[in-house]
Amino acid sequence: MPELPIPRIVPSSDSALLVRFAERAASEAGDRVRALAAALADSAALGSPIAGLLDWQPAYASLLVRFDSVATDAASVEAHLLELLARVLKVAASPGAEVEIPVAYGGEHGPDLDAVAAHSGMTTAEAIAAHTAASYRVEFFGFIAGFGYLSGLPTTLSTPRLAEPRVRVPAGSVAIGGSHCAIYPAATPGGWRLVGRTPLRPARFGETPWTRFAPGDRLRFVPIDAGEFERLSEWR
Repeated sequence: MPELPIPRIVPSSDSALLVRFAERAASEAGDRVRALAAALADSAALGSPIAGLLDWQPAYASLLVRFDSVATDAASVEAHLLELLARVLKVAASPGAEVEIPVAYGGEHGPDLDAVAAHSGMTTAEAIAAHTAASYRVEFFGFIAGFGYLSGLPTTLSTPRLAEPRVRVPAGSVAIGGSHCAIYPAATPGGWRLVGRTPLRPARFGETPWTRFAPGDRLRFVPIDAGEFERLSEWR
């Protein structure tokens, strides 16, 4: 489906509006989503003129804005969003930070690496080389706090999720789910294919900043061996 020429604001429920920048994921749409989210955060910090705004949740090409329908109404929230959009659409997107993430591939750290390589018609070494050669963009956080959905996975490495999710995925696991990549910030059930693990904590709850990367940042994975993993490990 073609991208929308301008953002659309549509009802999502009686207490939420959805700002749609495009009908599908696109880098420009993602930039606009993050710009509007930042503008809402700035507005809230300065004392938003709209009472009752609760939160906003970004996705690839849209932003869901929730509000208290007793304290305000959809028309007032939409007017506020249109005012913010008039500003952010005129400003060029700022480039995100470049972040390197060390990863121990395969073995106990990446039990699905061989399966991913076989699905892609590659050797294990070729799959690692393809994964580390790419640049990944953090699109948004979802699923659990700090779980960044990463675009940029080479199409050759696209692999379906597991038919039966694992009961427990170790924190720090680097995983592939379909055409996307992610790092699990905490131990949790999950069905993505585990290709490696980083010794670094991607999310440090209770600290400021609480994540090593933010939406809009670019990640590169750097291969390390098991000894380097142990030396750098923050999981003790």
